[in-house]
Amino acid sequence: MDLIFLLDEFLKLEIVLKSENLNLDFSSTEGRLIASIFGAVSEFERHLIRGRTYAGLKHARAQGRIGGKPEGLSDSAKKAAAKAYELRLKGLTTEEILGATGIKSKRTLYKYIRY
Repeated sequence: MDLIFLLDEFLKLEIVLKSENLNLDFSSTEGRLIASIFGAVSEFERHLIRGRTYAGLKHARAQGRIGGKPEGLSDSAKKAAAKAYELRLKGLTTEEILGATGIKSKRTLYKYIRY
């Protein structure tokens, strides 16, 4: 309950947190009760979302779907990587390899060369 901890820290620093719209003073007993209820509802909702997410992932896996980014390189990326590697062995500069292969960034080029 980070909210309660935060309210305790405010109390130590003599800071009063008030909500004019809700007419609440979180330094009072009633205000702390409302803050506790808000925190409990928030934690409950977080657990509901987590449960739904796990259920959805389980259902997707049961249907054979696997989430996440595919590992490795696509076929076109493998061809670009091979060409970039050959050009690097020939002694071309990074900029020349980028221009010859159509690879957009140096970071991608280095990744392809390592591949």
